[in-house]
Amino acid sequence: MAKDDAANIHRPAKRLRQEAVWSAGASRELLRLRFRKLRGLFDEAQTVADVHEAWGIVATAINENESLGLQADAVTCSDQLTKLRKQWQDSSAAQLHLMMAECFSQSTTVATSQSARSTLNRAAEEAMVQDAEKVGGETSPKRRKTTEASSSPPASPQVEAPLSPEPVSLSPQTISSTSQSASSPPAEDEEFPRQDEILRLLEIRSQQLERLAHSHQELADWTQKVMAAIVNHQNL
Repeated sequence: MAKDDAANIHRPAKRLRQEAVWSAGASRELLRLRFRKLRGLFDEAQTVADVHEAWGIVATAINENESLGLQADAVTCSDQLTKLRKQWQDSSAAQLHLMMAECFSQSTTVATSQSARSTLNRAAEEAMVQDAEKVGGETSPKRRKTTEASSSPPASPQVEAPLSPEPVSLSPQTISSTSQSASSPPAEDEEFPRQDEILRLLEIRSQQLERLAHSHQELADWTQKVMAAIVNHQNL
């Protein structure tokens, strides 16, 4: 008797598969339950029995929805998902694409795009900081020492006021030496970072910003395509 029960366990399910007629709304509800509302049950399933139990819960939710007018079980739900997946693989214009777009709301799409955009911005900023640290690390100790010395304000010389009111006479030699010392640049300027290093850093940042803009454009195009598919399906 037990052997006969084991042999007949799938016969009622077979009759249900023959009688079940999946409409577009029922298929859409199946995808929503499987990939959104009850997705955690399938992610946490460890055995075949756990997966079958999860599909049973999906079937119960579909049967309780009177607007669908469908009676299904775990096997019919799993078979319908397999058919939808095959349609999706055979043609990119299949209705499954529109159903999947409706399963994931616009808020989810916007949150995903914002998360991806923030990730790209963070990666670009980190790359810029690393490049800046790399260029700064290549600076010689002598140059760093000179730069630190040049950043500190020079001590103001103490000039004693002349005691006599008589004007001080300056010879031509004194005027010439003073003008030469004023026009000559300080020796510390020669130790500043070279201009080619600054230009190289600016070029690296320009390339990173260009790649970031390209990534933003690709993300915007993808989001626009998804939203256009949703709008077109709603207008049908």
